[in-house]
Amino acid sequence: MNEQIKALTMRELEKLGAVEVVFHALGAETVDGDTSLTPFDVSRFKEGSFFLAVTALTGTNIIVTIKTKDPGSANWSTITTFTTATGATAEAKHVAANLGSKIAAFWDMTATTVTFSIYAVLKTK
Repeated sequence: MNEQIKALTMRELEKLGAVEVVFHALGAETVDGDTSLTPFDVSRFKEGSFFLAVTALTGTNIIVTIKTKDPGSANWSTITTFTTATGATAEAKHVAANLGSKIAAFWDMTATTVTFSIYAVLKTK
């Protein structure tokens, strides 16, 4: 049943000109990281909603940033940053324009272990 609901949801998203992107499926990390080696092509999208869920954190904090890649210099520039998480939390950030051509998620941890997920819904309209 859940797969049918998810499939309907994905079909509905596609009808609306939207797609769901998984930057980091729910799981534990013990070091800083990013998805810059596998950036997502957003050239056809106009806006996005980004979602961070931290379910467990041992240590001080985690900072999660969504960045866009400069096609000329290959440098990464921040388009949105979530509030620094110091424990279990959930947050959404909405970016109404200027996603660039490729985006990736970056996480900087001052913690021994953080369990979290990063998702996005990107829209063409």
